[in-house]
Amino acid sequence: TDDVYTLRPSASKDLCLDWRDATQLRAETCANDGAHQRWNISMDALKGSGAFVRAAGMTSCESGSGGTPVGGCCMEVAGNDMPPGTPADIYGCEANNGAACANEVFKLEEQDAIARMVAQSTGFCLTTA
Repeated sequence: TDDVYTLRPSASKDLCLDWRDATQLRAETCANDGAHQRWNISMDALKGSGAFVRAAGMTSCESGSGGTPVGGCCMEVAGNDMPPGTPADIYGCEANNGAACANEVFKLEEQDAIARMVAQSTGFCLTTA
């Protein structure tokens, strides 16, 4: 099952990752209702084995790569093996031949007591820069 989380940068706990504008995810001041700042994160991602990170409550969004839709709207680093600093967007969650699209799979890694969302295909961390 997926649980609902907010994602906050360690440098400023007053900011939350916001998907209001799906084409450009931003760290915005955490809202009281937080409707655009909630993320469904699978237990698989929390265990570090990798899973989708879905925008909670967002159900309709365009395809990023033409794979097979599997439901919901996923955080995605456009294209595979992109360089560090590539922005994350929101696209329809997809699978290819039953396997989750690599550029939509994230895992939670902990280092120096800081939890990081990491793109499994590249090992790059999400940042607010």
